Amino acid sequence: MKEIVTGNPTVIKMVVSFHRGARGQNALRQILAPVVKEIMDDKTLNIKTDPVDIYKGWVNQMETETGEASKLPYDVTPEQAMAHEEVRTRLEASIKNMKSITDKFLSAIIVSVDKIPYVPHF
Repeated sequence: MKEIVTGNPTVIKMVVSFHRGARGQNALRQILAPVVKEIMDDKTLNIKTDPVDIYKGWVNQMETETGEASKLPYDVTPEQAMAHEEVRTRLEASIKNMKSITDKFLSAIIVSVDKIPYVPHF
């Protein structure tokens, strides 16, 4: 994952090159649009993986539900955020959601491999 986010992996180059062609754009749209739409339509889906963001969301939720200011500090480090069981639980749920989403994309690509036009170079 780190290579995809910070590096210049070959797979990303291939996808970008493939997308630039009209046939590639149409194939990607046909293959991935249903999965993207499903994900975008799911308003309850939470895929945050930053412990500080999860912590702040949790604190805000508690304040909204109780109508009172939380006694917890708002600005914390990732380590401080991870010290809370609720943050760890929410992070675990987000990771499971990310894995599920990844599986959906992978499945859509695998079952549609015969629809992907051949691109001889990238």
